[in-house]
Amino acid sequence: MLKKTLLLSLFSAAVFVSLPLAATAHPDGYGRHHGNYYGYSCYQAMPELSKEQAAQMDKLCEEHRNAVQPLYDQLSQKGLELRALSPNPNVKPEELKALTAEIAKLHEQIRTVNNDFYAKMTKAGLPCRGYHHGGYGHGCGYWR
Repeated sequence: MLKKTLLLSLFSAAVFVSLPLAATAHPDGYGRHHGNYYGYSCYQAMPELSKEQAAQMDKLCEEHRNAVQPLYDQLSQKGLELRALSPNPNVKPEELKALTAEIAKLHEQIRTVNNDFYAKMTKAGLPCRGYHHGGYGHGCGYWR
């Protein structure tokens, strides 16, 4: 009798826990925080561009990649340094604070470069592809 009651209780608890998870599941398997955020799908089609617009967009994207890649390389290097130094008890806290300040500065520089890029794209009337969840924002006219 005790075994039957225990099994029934465990089964009930499993069903109770799984119902909210099933209710928030998305048909494509990514859950409610994927894809259709605020009515904008991340699968929206890119608008048709003229050859001049496509060339201008390619030029701006290439300039952006060239400007931001060294910053990402430095950020990666500083992150590896921080990961290597932080568990070491012989490292002074001031060194770690200085390293985290450099990382924060690199993040700010990347944000500035990205915002400049988005401003140039918006000024040129080009769609902005960015890291925002399938929506619009930051003054970008169409795709960001």
